[in-house]
Amino acid sequence: MFRIFLTTKMMNENKSVKNFQAKTLANAGRHPVLPFIMPLEEHTASVCCKELLRIVPGKRAVLLSEWGERQVIAKVFFRPFRFRQHIRQELEGVQALKKAGISTPDLLYEGTAENSSVGVLLFEYVHPAVDLIKFCGRSDNHNERDDVLRRLMRLLAGMHERGLIQNDLHLKNFLLKGQTIYCIDGASVSADRSGRSVRIPDSLNNLASLLCLMDFQDRSLVRDLFAAYAEARQWRKIDPLFGQLKHCIERKLKHRMKKKGRKVFRNTSELICRKSFFRVVLCRRVKYSPGMAAFLDNPDHVLEEASSRMIKSGHSSTVARLEIDDMDLVVKRYNIKGFRHGVRRSVKNTRAANSWKNAWMLSMLGIATPAPVALVECRFGPFRGRSYFICEYVDGPCVIDFFSRADFNGKQSVARQITDLFKNLRRAKISHGDMKGTNILVKDQKPVLVDLDAMRVHWNSRHFISACEKDKDRFLKNWLNTPDVIRLFDDLQSLETTS
Repeated sequence: MFRIFLTTKMMNENKSVKNFQAKTLANAGRHPVLPFIMPLEEHTASVCCKELLRIVPGKRAVLLSEWGERQVIAKVFFRPFRFRQHIRQELEGVQALKKAGISTPDLLYEGTAENSSVGVLLFEYVHPAVDLIKFCGRSDNHNERDDVLRRLMRLLAGMHERGLIQNDLHLKNFLLKGQTIYCIDGASVSADRSGRSVRIPDSLNNLASLLCLMDFQDRSLVRDLFAAYAEARQWRKIDPLFGQLKHCIERKLKHRMKKKGRKVFRNTSELICRKSFFRVVLCRRVKYSPGMAAFLDNPDHVLEEASSRMIKSGHSSTVARLEIDDMDLVVKRYNIKGFRHGVRRSVKNTRAANSWKNAWMLSMLGIATPAPVALVECRFGPFRGRSYFICEYVDGPCVIDFFSRADFNGKQSVARQITDLFKNLRRAKISHGDMKGTNILVKDQKPVLVDLDAMRVHWNSRHFISACEKDKDRFLKNWLNTPDVIRLFDDLQSLETTS
């Protein structure tokens, strides 16, 4: 009777609440109809699922829900014949964390939905809390950020000391509430059954998964964090171990870059992907408005309108600035110059696709570039033709104009940041391919790299050294007639390619 009363009460409170159907949820893709009520097997109270937090289409979903009078996190597994295995992995990970004394949300319910076709786990809702990637991104206090990251290192040291490894180690899998860091996603936690500590090589390899992007953006921070980890594990001679960690970080960064380069060409939680015989369209989900959809269907029509402001109208490319649904954008159309050029380009990646991939790569590495918004390729089956790259507009002068007008302190600051930009590109083994002054903009006294279609990631050291030297020489060529500016780049001129 209580179950019937509670379900009726939920329905009366919100007439739009739907009854749960496993098949509907499994076939809903990334947009299940919410809210819905999910009766639980052999339990008095149903769960009202209200907000989608994460979904893997056809497999599982994580939802903010209400269970009785309590807010909970519901993990719903709806992949046929496999959900029991997923539940077992999650339970084993949670139990291992609890046994090791690692903070993790309490498990409140384990079982199935009423028809037994869907597995359900209900966890404590840790609130107010923020995942560490959001905390680090919005924290203006670097000391506070670094202190939290050092505490995370000590937590990971404790896990490794007790034989636990988080196999999907990234900042989103840790929540911060007050002074407590919670480890979530028990399915990714594996434990040594003998209870032995994780071996040093495995520990370093696991740490590198987390630190590879931090190392790229702030190498001194990584050494500080590793010192905190080593101290917690009572390691004494850390210099040789830090050298091993750097090798692991380089390997992990290379893997992450390759993985990112593949991921940005398929349907994901962040991207919409539409493919047909004649077209390929990719767009960020948050930017896919009705106006954007109409533009992507026929970009040439919009480019030819008077409302679009032409930046460049060349034989090889056309660049225009336009506004779509209050979004200030730049569209670069890569033209086919003739029959021979079309044949040659038809079997290669389009230059728009190169720009798209490279923009995502730089964003992942923390190198400033206009945010990519969409990609359109005209195709005939496997053969490629005209293509379009759409990104956000960056309002700022190119470095040539900036250095002709800025004061000395502004020039010195930007020159130092450009030198750091070259260092970061070299550490990632990236060459730009066209480092003329108009391809670096200055926004809020910070350099922004544009025109990425010739950018390459090098896996061959010889080619990498040659390409990087060409980038440096091309950039310095901008200042041959301005000795007062070129002196600001003394550090860049002496920069070793292998650094």
